[in-house]
Amino acid sequence: MKVIYIDPMSYNNLAIYDSCLLSNVNANIYFVGNELYDSKQIKSIEFYPFFNYSKKKGLNKVISYISSLIKIIGLVKSKNPNIIHIQWIRFWYADYILLRYLIKKKIKVVYTAHNILPHRRQRFDFIKYKKYYKLVDSIIVHTENSKEILISNFKIEEYKINVIPHGILDLSTSINRDKVEILKNEIRHRYNLNKKIVFSSLGAQDLYKGTDFIFNVWNEAFSSNNNVFLFACGKLSDEIVEVAESTKISNFNNTYTKFNRIENELFLAILQLSDVVLLPYRKISQSGVLLSAINEQIPFIVSNAGGLSDALSIGNVGWNIGYANRESLLTTLKYIINNSEEIKNKKENITAWSKIHKYYSWEVIGQKTTDLYNRILYNCDKLVKKDI
Repeated sequence: MKVIYIDPMSYNNLAIYDSCLLSNVNANIYFVGNELYDSKQIKSIEFYPFFNYSKKKGLNKVISYISSLIKIIGLVKSKNPNIIHIQWIRFWYADYILLRYLIKKKIKVVYTAHNILPHRRQRFDFIKYKKYYKLVDSIIVHTENSKEILISNFKIEEYKINVIPHGILDLSTSINRDKVEILKNEIRHRYNLNKKIVFSSLGAQDLYKGTDFIFNVWNEAFSSNNNVFLFACGKLSDEIVEVAESTKISNFNNTYTKFNRIENELFLAILQLSDVVLLPYRKISQSGVLLSAINEQIPFIVSNAGGLSDALSIGNVGWNIGYANRESLLTTLKYIINNSEEIKNKKENITAWSKIHKYYSWEVIGQKTTDLYNRILYNCDKLVKKDI
């Protein structure tokens, strides 16, 4: 079984995802990725860094991406794969043309829908993605919630949808661990964190992640509380710039803010210093920050968005605020601060963490992906191709 695995965004957390998944899939893999790929190389897999659009702008970015897809067509002709597994759609029209080409060549196509629709939706996104979903042979989603959306909203046949969790993200495998320890010691000493409850909001700061809830609640209720501390690090969306300025979140003595993309070493240092990770998302399918927190066994606050609360159904290692809003987040934060012993109890709930780690195990995920490849190759009678 020969598989061409395509990820145009294979860098940072996504590179770790690719590396962990492909290390556990039993197939002859040709990996087409980004030139910025920064995770470990896999000895048994041929790597083709065809994508170099990331640092380009405007028309040059589009031309570069189309050029990469042309190279993929050449690879398909030379390798004659049974399956193409696509991880992300970046320029829909170009990706759609590639998909039509693969279908005409009678190559099975698997698509991983990390997000059912883009976070920043444009006018015709629903129509375009529905068209794409209808044509592929199989769709991988990470949560039951995403599966239900594809069935109910997009009218996708249930047999085409496969729920395979997004595995745990272990950043320590591809970074300077000594630097992480140095950063932790410096930050802990500078802000005297030893006796404080430390909360963190990491990664891109955006409305869909509920960053405005965090900033407003902190400004309203906790800005003068010397027993708590907030890390808010990551690039601000345009909407959140206004919230950051209006709340003056960067001016408080009990906050540390860095509003641009942060290096992996600083991300991991802050994560490991955190007592609770804040994820009051309005909408999401699955969160890389959550999976990094799970790997480090850091308790977390989540909403009911997407599959964020799935881990809590397996083990009691965090808090679910339900529908994401300012009031529910405020209530939960007050409860945690007044009942801080719960943080320690959740951190030390070894049985719960063990069950969660098993559910998000890359070995299990790799086997499920291998099983899917085999099914779409050998049970073709169950996969009826739509007219094109």
